[in-house]
Amino acid sequence: MNTSLNVYFVERHDLPEVRLHEPYIVEEPTMRIVEAPSIFLREDFVESSSRASVQTWRSAAYELKYWLEFLRAIDLDWTIATVEDLKTWRDLMIRGISPHTGEVYAPNTIRTRMLTVLAFYRFAGGQGWYSGNLATHGQDLTDDRPGASAGRPCKRTRLLPRSKPKRAAIRPFSVQEWRKFETYLGPLPREREAMDLRSSRNRLIAEISLWGGLRVAETAKLEIHPFLAMTPNPLAPHAHQRLWIEDGKGGKSGWVTIPNYLVEEIVLFIQGEREDLLTDLRTPKSKRPKALFLSGRESNDPGKPLTKRRYQQIISETCIQAGLCTTREKINPEDGSTFTTTVPNHTFHDLRHTYATWTYWAERNLGNPEPWVKIKTQLRHAYVQTTIDTYIHLVEIFKGMMVPVNIRDMLGLGKQRE
Repeated sequence: MNTSLNVYFVERHDLPEVRLHEPYIVEEPTMRIVEAPSIFLREDFVESSSRASVQTWRSAAYELKYWLEFLRAIDLDWTIATVEDLKTWRDLMIRGISPHTGEVYAPNTIRTRMLTVLAFYRFAGGQGWYSGNLATHGQDLTDDRPGASAGRPCKRTRLLPRSKPKRAAIRPFSVQEWRKFETYLGPLPREREAMDLRSSRNRLIAEISLWGGLRVAETAKLEIHPFLAMTPNPLAPHAHQRLWIEDGKGGKSGWVTIPNYLVEEIVLFIQGEREDLLTDLRTPKSKRPKALFLSGRESNDPGKPLTKRRYQQIISETCIQAGLCTTREKINPEDGSTFTTTVPNHTFHDLRHTYATWTYWAERNLGNPEPWVKIKTQLRHAYVQTTIDTYIHLVEIFKGMMVPVNIRDMLGLGKQRE
């Protein structure tokens, strides 16, 4: 019987002995749990205080799955694999094409996969399940990743491919792009009542993520109650109110500010479109989700909180609808043929980058000699130098070029200084 491996996640709330969303690896169709890797995922990730992110658990589970699938392909049990086998896997990825992207594997992707595999073998060695050289490789070194457990394999080991400099692509929306983009996002609630019956949800997702400088995980954690507790002043639509943002990365919870006009629009959304959805679905008051943004009627699971993946898809899909996209040629890893695909020019995280770059120029043109301080506070960076290092190379590109006197004025959001 042919079998394959898959990653499953605990989705039941009534199992006190396991954590919700805990990953485990299963052999299909027998549904036999692959015990050793699954125990490792629980003890080294799920039960680790430094790895509280469900996405981190998920990524580690798939990284182990890919390794175990490779071993199955060469008919080798994981308990007798060696460093030479890991090198073979590494070299196949270096020369290969990712089936998910149709492009070559990024060095950091390969490194991350290998670090997880090495960590698994260190764990298995400690449990007495494995005695080969993968358990001892690099044991005298320390992993320098934030939040890494003591004794994990180090990035500096020569076994791992050299990584490229880690500078994330920063592609802020231009004012012209944003104007086009927001048209396809849909209307604000007040506009919807007047002339446009499309949903306001996607527009509000983008607006609050932009003006709050939020990461996708932070937007996904927004709930209705803080907004309902606010009292926006309609006479000062561009004055700001404080909003507490739950941890989106590395325990960096904190306050941000959002304009009054946006608070008003969100409250209208909660009391109008969102309430209508839950009423139509006959969701009991006691079971209504707290999340601000929910899946719509067209969803397979309407009225439920959106996943982080769905937030990202909304931005990508809207970019393509608005023509803010690029056609790229990729390679089919199965037969080597080429095909073209449409790739959005912006991602969800670009909304955060847009806040930083627009605010920099707005503050500079208003005479603020230290615009980085305001940006650092809103983005909740621990140090202002982090903010400068992240964005200075981008804003320097525009030095000496014509820039708007006040970008917020151009967008109708700069009537009043915060």
